[in-house]
Amino acid sequence: MINLFLILKNFLYDYKIRNRFINHNNIYFNPCKKDKGIILIEFHSFCSGHIGLSYLSNYLSEKYKSKIIAYNGWALLFHSLKQNFISKIKFYVAKSLNLKTFGIYKSFGTKNIFHPKISYIDSLEAKKEFKKFLKNINTLKKLENYKIKNILVGDLLYDTYLKKKYSLIPTINLKNKDFIDFSYDFISLVIFWINYFKNNRVKSVVTSHSIYSLAITSRIALSKSIPAFVCTGEHLTKLNKKNIYQFGEFHNYKRIFNKLNKLKKKEGLKIAKYRIEERLKGKLHSDTSYISNSSFKKIKIKKINKNKKKTKILIATHNFADAPHLYGNNLFTDFYQWILFLGKISKLTDYDWYIKTHTPFPGRWKKYSDHEKLVVNKFLKSHKNINLLSNKITHQEILNMGIDTVLTVYGTIGFEFPALGIPAITSSKNNPQIHYNFNFHPKNINDLKKIIFNLQKYKKKISYSKIQIYEYYFMKYIYFNKNWLFEDYDKLIKNLGYHEQFHNKVYDYWLKNWSNYKHKKVYLRINRFNNSGHFAFNSELE
Repeated sequence: MINLFLILKNFLYDYKIRNRFINHNNIYFNPCKKDKGIILIEFHSFCSGHIGLSYLSNYLSEKYKSKIIAYNGWALLFHSLKQNFISKIKFYVAKSLNLKTFGIYKSFGTKNIFHPKISYIDSLEAKKEFKKFLKNINTLKKLENYKIKNILVGDLLYDTYLKKKYSLIPTINLKNKDFIDFSYDFISLVIFWINYFKNNRVKSVVTSHSIYSLAITSRIALSKSIPAFVCTGEHLTKLNKKNIYQFGEFHNYKRIFNKLNKLKKKEGLKIAKYRIEERLKGKLHSDTSYISNSSFKKIKIKKINKNKKKTKILIATHNFADAPHLYGNNLFTDFYQWILFLGKISKLTDYDWYIKTHTPFPGRWKKYSDHEKLVVNKFLKSHKNINLLSNKITHQEILNMGIDTVLTVYGTIGFEFPALGIPAITSSKNNPQIHYNFNFHPKNINDLKKIIFNLQKYKKKISYSKIQIYEYYFMKYIYFNKNWLFEDYDKLIKNLGYHEQFHNKVYDYWLKNWSNYKHKKVYLRINRFNNSGHFAFNSELE
């Protein structure tokens, strides 16, 4: 009885908040009525993203005198490409009655919402392309570099399949029937969108990610020099042909920092130093608001005693299903291929090897950390020389073990351990720390092997100042801040919590803090950003 009461209470709360938000949007958003083209936006369920999308889509609608059209971008990733009869009915009814998210999108001026439908012509083209795919794509490296009509989509196919099948696999078997069938559907979807752009006057595209099948539209848009944005409640990015990944601003960290005036540099480094020190004490901050459990907390774990004279290496694993191509290609095609390589290398050394998975993720994300742990446990059955550490062990306890270096592809541990005096070895030329020398950045797999085999020799050569770490941290977390939409994103997270920003509570928060002044200010920020030539919104544009 209590559960039914709570369910009803939550339903009524969500219904009330959603209707208030819809009524608010109906008053304050009035997109251009002209029809010179289409502003193509992704239909999704991230509530904070809806707020940002309402402003950006209306800004673009007015700029290009175009109507706003939304599409189901989650086809293939979480939904089937081909809708069955029941799915079609549900979609039609929800759209017709403006239910839930459909009502939200309609409230800020979206004229139509559709699910991609593969036509007969699309399927004929897809079959031709699929034959070429089967003939030519015979390695994982070729898969991640796969292009259709000179548009890179292989990395999107790769990551979409890993995400969709996360509970079954940590890597891809090219000969697996399920993967082959999935590839055909993916190719069909790409062909659908290529033809859609050919037959419609798309003026701009807005997505929630630059990865997975979600990014197919932005890749095609960029190939045609059509503006492509990635918009969330946290970030606003304008992609370009040279930089097709949302967080690619790291390529310019040093160049941008060097152009700042001395006062801003000094203040930035001071703030970064303070936040890093707080982070190393186990305190959480919205810089990494998705983290709910710090790896720096003081928790007593049974001490592990190993030969003090031996070199000690820690493998810090990644979530095997979580977009290995987030920043682009790495030395290895996915995270599992990376640990397989390290497993082979470990048997050729006289080192003490350790491996640690992530601290368990909360809520519905827990399934990914569970999968990560499952994959590692299976991996260790054939690599008994590698010691599994508790995922609750703290970084300080790891340091007390005398770890010499940590291995990561592009994780945050790549700056955390150097801040504690221990260099990391990355495995990607597309990692956010690539332009700083506080860790090792192998150029290729042979270089990685050479560094591992001669670790003590390389460690003697590395020399860096913590100033570099502060500079990196400042650029990543402070200069490129999260205040493009919310006046104070830190305050939002403190009030709601990270995960609640994706639910209806954020509508309530937004309305309580809304003013006509803030309303106009968001438009001014978008306009300033769009005209600035900057890749990502930053503190200079506030």
